[in-house]
Amino acid sequence: MKARITSFFVAIWIYFFTLALLSAQPKDIISRTYTMKEGLSNEYVVCLLQDSQGFLWMGTQGGLNKFDGYRFTTYRENPSDPNSLSNNYINSLWEDKQQRLWVGTITGLDLLDLKTEKFHHFLPDSLDTVQESEIDVHKIQERKDGKVLICTGGQGVYLADPQTLSMTRIIHFPQDADENSFRDIAEVKDGSLWAAGARGLVHVDASTGQTTHYRHDPDDPHSLADDLVWMVHVDRHDRVWVGTDF
Repeated sequence: MKARITSFFVAIWIYFFTLALLSAQPKDIISRTYTMKEGLSNEYVVCLLQDSQGFLWMGTQGGLNKFDGYRFTTYRENPSDPNSLSNNYINSLWEDKQQRLWVGTITGLDLLDLKTEKFHHFLPDSLDTVQESEIDVHKIQERKDGKVLICTGGQGVYLADPQTLSMTRIIHFPQDADENSFRDIAEVKDGSLWAAGARGLVHVDASTGQTTHYRHDPDDPHSLADDLVWMVHVDRHDRVWVGTDF
């Protein structure tokens, strides 16, 4: 198996491209580095998002940062404040159609109210043990109906409802924990889902909810190239593109 490449940035590089009037090639490249000296909470940046207002959000291993072009505002976990960030290690960010910021951490899912700057925490409906009381959020993806799909590392895929602040697990395989690790998910026009997992590609039928598991078969040249699936994308023609480890 190839070594996993993790995209951590020791610093944030912002590139400003000045294009020549009649040329597609950059004429000048100006870069600036932002580190903890400039106010960044942590120099291991895991995810980036620019919201509809133009603010740049940075999820790090040491808190959430909002950058307005001049200064950083930092959000961190505070055990004495139930409306603070659930964990300082952030894996993923998403802004929904209602301009709300979703934050996926290694221990849970938060929804940030940008008006009050308070975090609302989601509680899954299928926590059977103390060990399952925390979910490692890998990917956040909004559905057409406004509900949000959550890919996790080891706990399957959840559907979060921003109205009730609840989460329902929609993909789960009890036999093998590795089969419940998902990195990406995509929705096709009919509402069915394709989920990229550590043990293959999973399809969820929109009408029945039935799951179909696609795996690599060395005897079938038309099967998946590898069971470790990193990404999945549905193009405008409803064709499914899958990125695997090999």
